Amino acid sequence: MRVGSLLFPVLAAVPVVATAQDDLPGPPASELIDVGTDEAAFFGTDVSVSLAGGTLLGAWAVPSVHSVVGLRFDAFASDVATVGPRLGLSLFGEQALGLLPRAAEEQDGQDVEFPFQYLHYGALCVFRTDAALPWGGNAGLGFSRMDLDPYYGGAYPVPVMLFEGGVRRSVGRAVSRLFLDMGLRAGWTELRNPTEQLEELFMVQLAVSVGAHVR
Repeated sequence: MRVGSLLFPVLAAVPVVATAQDDLPGPPASELIDVGTDEAAFFGTDVSVSLAGGTLLGAWAVPSVHSVVGLRFDAFASDVATVGPRLGLSLFGEQALGLLPRAAEEQDGQDVEFPFQYLHYGALCVFRTDAALPWGGNAGLGFSRMDLDPYYGGAYPVPVMLFEGGVRRSVGRAVSRLFLDMGLRAGWTELRNPTEQLEELFMVQLAVSVGAHVR
């Protein structure tokens, strides 16, 4: 038997197999991912200003309502046009202005009340629902620093654990427009008094913020 007679069927089948492979269906167009070069799709920021009414509760602070003015910057790994919720990092700073909180200290055997100021700033991990929705939700958890002035004669910084939650109302149809936030913030810390005893201090705020999606 000749070798050529054995190779002839094999060689004849090669064009048929190649043609069959060319006719195989490829992946559907919907499965092809276009990465693109638009960096805005991978980064988003919100900026807002807030006005809050709050109170401080504890052995040192006298229960009373005070006013707070704040500024906030939120950064997200996804753009505002991204469908679905977003996770991000929030940096904020606020100051007690106008109606000041009050405290009570013992002086010469009597409790003396006086107003004081505080500067409050920190960072939170935040959750925001879909920005395209007319109404959405906000939530956050983080830590901050509060500088009380005066506290038994001098400034006193304390760390604060923070929780917050609220609702967001989009203003306008475009997601790149303004928004209005209404929310509740609660914080907890401990103070060390002149006798070296720890006293708990709680913070509660109701805030209204106006902001914009800047990117």
